[in-house]
Amino acid sequence: MDSKTLSFEASPWAGYEINCPYALLSALFDYAHLHELKHFLTSMMSYCYKNKVFFKKNPGHALTIHMVLHSLLRVGYVLQVHTESYRVKESAHIPKDLGLGALTPEEYKNPLLVFQKAFRSHTLSEFDFACFEIVLFSLSPIPDVITWDLFNPYNHLLKMLDASWLIHIRGL
Repeated sequence: MDSKTLSFEASPWAGYEINCPYALLSALFDYAHLHELKHFLTSMMSYCYKNKVFFKKNPGHALTIHMVLHSLLRVGYVLQVHTESYRVKESAHIPKDLGLGALTPEEYKNPLLVFQKAFRSHTLSEFDFACFEIVLFSLSPIPDVITWDLFNPYNHLLKMLDASWLIHIRGL
């Protein structure tokens, strides 16, 4: 897959096309806060295994979250392929009272490591499929037999959200 021509596909949720990774992260966190995105993702994941429908009153919101994650995955892919082109402004130290979220101290210092590890573990297509499955199963009133490991991609997605927030705050 040629990452130079990879579209971030942000227009469905942002309202316009975005070609710069940092601009997409800014738009993403203007659209939704980090804790909201992590909450929605975690809720959707838990609804995959319930006899209930996530966002029963507004299931379209789950599709919007899917599109946001879809764009985030594309940004992460581009960032990990072109690590020599993108450098995250470093933090001098890790405050002791700071919650790192799902990140290790090394990942906190260099958030691009999160994307490198994630895409060594799964391909972009596998992450897209996992996001689709999470949305599909969370919107289904009858739990289906999930034959694919969704927990590993889910954990990577949580870490990618934390890393993206750090990149957004620090800048590229």
